[in-house]
Amino acid sequence: MDINVIRKTLFKLHENRLAGYRRERNPDTGWLTYHWTLDPENIDNRMDLEFERLLENLKARLEFEVNGVFYICEHKCARFLFDIASETDFICSVCGDELFYQDNEELVDKLSERISEMEYAVRK
Repeated sequence: MDINVIRKTLFKLHENRLAGYRRERNPDTGWLTYHWTLDPENIDNRMDLEFERLLENLKARLEFEVNGVFYICEHKCARFLFDIASETDFICSVCGDELFYQDNEELVDKLSERISEMEYAVRK
């Protein structure tokens, strides 16, 4: 495994308060040595925070999808809200093709289902 990947991972764990370190300087070489310890007690708290963050993001996305009217070209370059699509005369600003209404009912259903599953898991 690459040492830089290991360092990056350890510092990411430290940022999330899942690991700690102390460093010592070698008097002969001047190099720093890091001594790492894992802190598994914070894992539950961190997981709860991430779970809540994900749930809030899903709810925000659901609201956006429910309240928006979307248009897309055949190449699926980008999705445009109605206001933006109408400003460009329903022409894709990326490829120049015509924009068509996109039914997002399936996405709304999947988001709603996932939110329900997560809220049910919280109640357990």
